[in-house]
Amino acid sequence: RERLESYYEKESIDAIYNQIINNFENIFDSITHDQENKAKLYNENAKRMMLRFDSLKDENDNNEIKIKILSKVEHLEWKLSKNYDFIIELDKKLMELEKNGNIKTKLMRMHKIKLASFLKGDYDMSLNYLDEEIKIFDRLYQDKNNLNSAICYNNMGVVYRYKKEYDTSIKYNNRAIEIYNRLFPNKDNENYARCYNNIGISFYVLKNYEKSIENNQKAIEIYEKVYPNKDDFHLAECYFYVGFCFLQTKNIAKSSENFKK
Repeated sequence: RERLESYYEKESIDAIYNQIINNFENIFDSITHDQENKAKLYNENAKRMMLRFDSLKDENDNNEIKIKILSKVEHLEWKLSKNYDFIIELDKKLMELEKNGNIKTKLMRMHKIKLASFLKGDYDMSLNYLDEEIKIFDRLYQDKNNLNSAICYNNMGVVYRYKKEYDTSIKYNNRAIEIYNRLFPNKDNENYARCYNNIGISFYVLKNYEKSIENNQKAIEIYEKVYPNKDDFHLAECYFYVGFCFLQTKNIAKSSENFKK
C-alpha cells in the first residue's frame, strides 16, 4: 500500500491504475481459506486506495481499468466481508462507468444491487430494481409474458413476503404463474413450482393451512417431474411445510408421513 501511495506523487494515473490492478490480480489469485484474513486486510487497504484514485481527474483517466479494479473489489466484498452497503455503492459506480455498455452488463449490475439490498433488509430498494428489470425485459422481448419477467414477479412475491405483506406477495406469485401457464402448459419447469411453494409459505404464515397444503402439493407434483430422483432441496422444503400444516391441524399421521419424505 505504501509503495502504491508513493506513485501518486510521481507517476501518471495510468501507471497508478496498472499498479493497483496488478496487486489486485495477485491477491485475487492467491486467496485460499488460510489466507482469508490477509485478503480482508488487503481489501480494507484497497478501499482506501480506491477512494483516493476515484477523486483524481486527468485527461489520461482510463474507465476500462477503473472497471477492472472496482469489479475485483466488488467480487472480494461478496466473497469475504459481505458489506452490502459498500457492494451497492460499488455496483452503482460500475453502472455509471459502464453506462455506454450492453444491456446484459447493466442487468447484471442491477441484479447484484437488488440482491445486496435484499440481504441487508432494504426491501423497497430491491423491489425498485425488480420493477426496473421487468420494464427492461418487457421492452427487450416486446412481450410482457416472458420468462425473465416471470422470475422477477416471483422474486417480488418473495420480497413482499419478507415485508410481511402476504396478500401482495401472493398476488405477484400468481402473476408469475399466469406467465408460466402460457410458457409451460405441461407444468414441467422448476420456477413454476417455486411460485406455488412461495404461495404455500405465505398461506402457512397466514394460518390458512388448507391453502398452504394445496399450493405446496402443486409444487411437489412439479418438482417430482423435474427431479424424478426426489433429491432437491426445494422439494424437501415443500414436504416440510405440508408436514407442519398437518401438525397444526392435529393430523399427526399425515404430518409424520410428510416429514419422513
